[in-house]
Amino acid sequence: EWMDLFGEARSWDRYEFQDAIAELVNSSLLQSLEYGSTGSKFSLHPLVRDWAKLRIGRSAQQQFTREAILILTAFIDAQKGNDLSLQMRQEIHAHLVTCIQNDSDILDREGGLGFGSLRYSANRFAGFYDLQCHRLGDAERLYRRVLEGDEKQLGPDHCKTLQTVQSLAMVCARLNRLGEAERLCKRVLKSRERQLGPNDPDTLYA
Repeated sequence: EWMDLFGEARSWDRYEFQDAIAELVNSSLLQSLEYGSTGSKFSLHPLVRDWAKLRIGRSAQQQFTREAILILTAFIDAQKGNDLSLQMRQEIHAHLVTCIQNDSDILDREGGLGFGSLRYSANRFAGFYDLQCHRLGDAERLYRRVLEGDEKQLGPDHCKTLQTVQSLAMVCARLNRLGEAERLCKRVLKSRERQLGPNDPDTLYA
């Protein structure tokens, strides 16, 4: 049985896996199957996806949404450097859009992107939008989510909060909102002067 391949007791066999995936495609459960030297790519048939969403409860939906966000975050982290191919950027962006939409539809505000275990994911997604897609508006929205979570969970003067403020300031500057960028930079400077003193390297960098 093909389902046995996914049991914990089985050892991994990529050829058996490919056979199982091919069988699922033949049964119209999967689509867009592609084999490559680095692995296989496929997607659920839309009807199967919608059926699965209706069959699982809210708690499971939230768990799977968080897992999908963390998997995409790990995949982005695994990419070397910033020189990604256009195809790779497009594929990551497509998954990114889905993760952000599911975050909005399924996760609670303070259990989603920018908060708790998904703080780092929101930061990485914002950086990807900024550096790889040059979609500064999307990057800004995510950085603001991260900042909201930082201020609530870490406090306004925490080092990670101030790093987020700096990232947001850089995006605002690139959007030519220089007045707002200046205000954000001054916030970081004043906080570091209070905590570290005027001559600390981190203060001078701010």
